[in-house]
Amino acid sequence: MIFRCITIAFVLCVAIPTAFGETKAGESKTTAPFVHPGIPFTTAHLDAVKANLDREPWKSGYARLAGDGRSNPDYRMQGPFEHVSRNPHVNRNAWMSDMGAVGNLALRWYFERNEACAQKARDILIAWAETQKSFTGMESNLDLGDFALHFVGGAELLRHTWPNWTDDDTRKVESLFKDVYWAGSGVGPDGRRMLGPANKGGLSMVAATCMAVFCNDRERFDAVIEQCRSSAASGLPDTVATGQMGESGRDQGHAFWHMFSLASIAEIAWTQGIDLFGENENRLLAAGEYYARHNMGDTPQFVPLGSTDALYWNANDHIWPHGGQGFHLLISAYGLRKGLDTPWMIERRRVALSGPTAFLFAKETDDSVAQPLPPLSFPAVAAVSKGLTETDVDAASPAGSAKYDPANGVWTLTGGGRDMWRKTEDSAFVATLSIEGDGAVMAKVEGIDAESENAKAGVILRDSLNAGARRAWVAVTNCQKAEWNIVGWNDMRAGENWARGARELPTMPYWVKVQRRGDAVELFAATDGTSWSPLAAARFYDLAPTIHLGLVVCSLKNGSPMTAKFSHVKITGGDGLAFAAAPEAPYAVVANAGRQGATIRWLPSVEATGYIIKRASTAEGPFEKIGEAEGEKTVYLDKSIAAAPQRTAYWYTVSAVNESGESVSAKPDRTAVPWRVAAVKVSGPVTASGGKGNEGPEHAFNRSSPRKWFTGEGHQAWIQADLGEGKTGKPVAYEFFTANDKPDRDPRDWTLEGSNDGQSWTVLDRRNEYVFGDGRHQCHRFLIDEPQSFRFFRFNITANRGAQGVQLSDIVLLVPSE
Repeated sequence: MIFRCITIAFVLCVAIPTAFGETKAGESKTTAPFVHPGIPFTTAHLDAVKANLDREPWKSGYARLAGDGRSNPDYRMQGPFEHVSRNPHVNRNAWMSDMGAVGNLALRWYFERNEACAQKARDILIAWAETQKSFTGMESNLDLGDFALHFVGGAELLRHTWPNWTDDDTRKVESLFKDVYWAGSGVGPDGRRMLGPANKGGLSMVAATCMAVFCNDRERFDAVIEQCRSSAASGLPDTVATGQMGESGRDQGHAFWHMFSLASIAEIAWTQGIDLFGENENRLLAAGEYYARHNMGDTPQFVPLGSTDALYWNANDHIWPHGGQGFHLLISAYGLRKGLDTPWMIERRRVALSGPTAFLFAKETDDSVAQPLPPLSFPAVAAVSKGLTETDVDAASPAGSAKYDPANGVWTLTGGGRDMWRKTEDSAFVATLSIEGDGAVMAKVEGIDAESENAKAGVILRDSLNAGARRAWVAVTNCQKAEWNIVGWNDMRAGENWARGARELPTMPYWVKVQRRGDAVELFAATDGTSWSPLAAARFYDLAPTIHLGLVVCSLKNGSPMTAKFSHVKITGGDGLAFAAAPEAPYAVVANAGRQGATIRWLPSVEATGYIIKRASTAEGPFEKIGEAEGEKTVYLDKSIAAAPQRTAYWYTVSAVNESGESVSAKPDRTAVPWRVAAVKVSGPVTASGGKGNEGPEHAFNRSSPRKWFTGEGHQAWIQADLGEGKTGKPVAYEFFTANDKPDRDPRDWTLEGSNDGQSWTVLDRRNEYVFGDGRHQCHRFLIDEPQSFRFFRFNITANRGAQGVQLSDIVLLVPSE
């Protein structure tokens, strides 16, 4: 089976002119001709890679690629078949193998000018193009997204660099993409279908972006780029300012693939002269740093967040050991092109495992350029204190009321209603504003007083105030759930199964929001009123221009009223008379230090007009103001620490301000001025108290080995490394990599000791009661407070977590690289 780790690399682009048309709400239009080849690599970068094939990491990387059985012109094609499906699986393995071969063989053609490789890749593509009639299944989009850079990228490379490729070949492959694979990608005929959550939708967009470029389909390309920029379910909006993503609370493999999918689309767009990397204050940089930091064992602050699949209340401590190609991509995009710090990604790239084509991602320079698209517009909202139309829908009783208290800025709604959960039920009390076109409503549900535990209070969009209207609502229930229902939609992923649902809420009160933008209607919930988790999304192709937005309550016992209180009620077209109060503190702060200083990112606070950034040398403070940020800006660079001593720790916090005052400060985040490190080379023998054969001590201190050191029995062990005759090292830190299984075999108590004669030992570091967590293949770094130079280093493990035998995948001693 072929896995995602063999994804074809992204490579250097050339600077190209770009012309952008006028951008309307919901559109990302471009007018420049497509650059070919450009899915996503250009001949300029491939030529640079080719020139480096006698150097590392390109040399061993290419040897690995060329040695793959799918890279051989004698490869035996596994297909073609008329039908392929994923979930249920039909002819899937054969298709994946052949599509992987197309990409590998096309690369061998380019690097070696091996005609047989080009011919074989072409023959595989044409055989499938002449045979395959369908690609179906519940998850067809996942395979198409995983392999798009292979089969589309390979076809692109052959079409534009191999002289024997014909116009008839192009016609047949375009037909395969347009008539078979486009439908399987799930983006819809016009590229605007509502997509699956997070990484699922991301993979749909990767496949569609690649095929649109190959087919020179500007309309579909623009539609998919628009989805990437605007879709709350799948695109950049399913991230927050600190870099946390909708699946950051899920297992880290899925979180990585969502990030990598968005970065893939951004890289293809960059090749076409469009800069998506700069969107939302370099949001993908923030995502890469957040992800890398978490996977280095230093989890940043977490806000409850999710996707349309699920809400996640806590960070998942699972560490995913792969992803080197993704860090190459993002480091090139931000570090080389934009000159921005990427400290955590650089560190994670050093230890992350990579697929066989990861060498193609490695770059030494990248001075290519691209231009940003005009910003998208989203519906603005304003506080509302009066003017709501009160309606008892479908005989809801007793008569409802909506009252605003200017003393505390709270709306109180009282009303009845039978039910509004089922598709046909629409009996509730609403208080709404009528607006034209795009709009949104948001509110914080402060409390519910009702007999029924399922009584609801929330926000709603309706196309009329009559019973049975087309509508979308999201509400908080009396039993601490978020529920929603969308009725009258034209397009929704998974249909009625996703039109309504419920999520358990971790805390109360909670925020809810409904937004209409063009024909898209999206529902959200949030802990803080800014970190919105998408709950559902649908398209209403013929929704009336006039809609009604506002508050809703339903007691579920008609004739028995309920009461709900709402604060921070904001609606498009509101009067703007907000209750005067200082804003709440930002929910989370993330501070990452690099060569340019410390980059501080924070989550925005509702009602804030600016922020104050503060710094201290300890968590307890005192914190001193070091800077300000105005408006919606949520990132600040503290340049003053750039010259600070290495490993100096700082703590940062942020408070929100407006005309009424300043919030309390957010929970502070610690950072240290990072220093580049390199692994100490162990030239002498490695010995230990136990372990042999495939699990012997020689497999530690060796990141190139997939094996581990395992003693087999006991709860104590020691392992010793000799740097070699006449050699010494002065490590400033070391890393333990947990093994593949059995967390109870992890070390718990240990010392690191150094010696120059192998007899007299000096303790350099001591750890007690340390728990690695249940995630496997984790990298945990430990600082040495007072580094000293020695030839021999020994880890004396005095206790593990309770199982028989001590094990580690790898041990790395680290010295400054500069």
